[in-house]
Amino acid sequence: MNEENLLVEYLSENIAYEILEEEKELLMRERAVLVLGDLEDQRAVSALIALLAHEKRTMRFRAAEALGKISDRRAVPALINLLDDKDKTVKERTSKALGCIGDARALGPLRALAEKTKHKKGMKHVVEAAKQAIVQIEERIEREKNQDKDENPTPAR
Repeated sequence: MNEENLLVEYLSENIAYEILEEEKELLMRERAVLVLGDLEDQRAVSALIALLAHEKRTMRFRAAEALGKISDRRAVPALINLLDDKDKTVKERTSKALGCIGDARALGPLRALAEKTKHKKGMKHVVEAAKQAIVQIEERIEREKNQDKDENPTPAR
């Protein structure tokens, strides 16, 4: 027997269907956010940024993940603010998203997050995600510097 049938069996039909509809609606929204991230469509950035303030933590971290996939730097300030979220999964996924975007503005906040959470119980994944994001950003900065040197070589004397 699946979960939907069990709910209907134990609750009155009206209440069970209301609960299922609410869950379906949230799941549909989450799936839509994932698809927008997979499409990497920059037209979705504003809507995804707005979802970073959603009451449900799953919507917040899914929106952060999608923004990381899209890699639009317009999302960086909002993602940096989300590093202060009370939920550790949101912090972790937001750190990863910032690493994917690779914007240097996130370095300070990511370092601060790693430092202030390194000794807190249950925050190991947050610290690891923040440190990995820092490495990704630093590597991107280095690649961009090297690319600039290759495109604009210093003339020989």
